[in-house]
Amino acid sequence: MELVKAFLILIAIFLAITLIQIIIRKSLHMNIKDIFTNRHVNSLHKKINWYMGGIGLFLWIVLLINTSASPSPSFHVFLWFIIVWALLDFMIYAFFTLKYTSKRKEILVHFAELTIWIAVVVTVINFNIFGLSV
Repeated sequence: MELVKAFLILIAIFLAITLIQIIIRKSLHMNIKDIFTNRHVNSLHKKINWYMGGIGLFLWIVLLINTSASPSPSFHVFLWFIIVWALLDFMIYAFFTLKYTSKRKEILVHFAELTIWIAVVVTVINFNIFGLSV
């Protein structure tokens, strides 16, 4: 039952973020069709993103092994890892957008999405929504 609850929460968050992206794109007179497209600015950005994904997967596995070996594994460690990783991803995206493209408004949409995700993760941590041990 908890898995269904978590899945429904994620769907609601995804729909809310998509709606906010549409509102921001309409208010900034941007193309709405770009919501689900790839956000790589150039080939270097794509390579860095792939390396970040590989390193992130490796760190995620190491973190999973380390926390599962401890007597009281904490779900919040994973949530904080997600926040830090999202911030790093946003900083790389913002750098490439500012340096290599003229679509500077994309940063606002990406920043709004990042802010919402961080707010959701912090809310889950602070209110202990899933009832997990701290």
